[in-house]
Amino acid sequence: MTSNDSNDTTKFGGRHHSAKSGQSGPNLSLIAGAIIVVYVVVFFFTNSHMVMIDFVVYHKTLQTRWLILVCLVLGVLADRLVSRWWRNRRQKPDEKN
Repeated sequence: MTSNDSNDTTKFGGRHHSAKSGQSGPNLSLIAGAIIVVYVVVFFFTNSHMVMIDFVVYHKTLQTRWLILVCLVLGVLADRLVSRWWRNRRQKPDEKN
């Protein structure tokens, strides 16, 4: 037969936790992630006023939400390029000798 402790064990997130441990509810990071996603969606749809963007070669009028999205994408691309450059710079052997 089974012991009483094995009956109190539930599988959650690939790990076994006893019901007495208090970890049988939803994951805290999942809840925080859902709150952040909802906040970002609300933020995106509330920023609908038009702004004038002056690029070097042309002018563009667009909604603030699209400006934020473009800046986010450009920031991520710049981060990836700089981190790749930094990693390659550090991995190459010193060729000055």
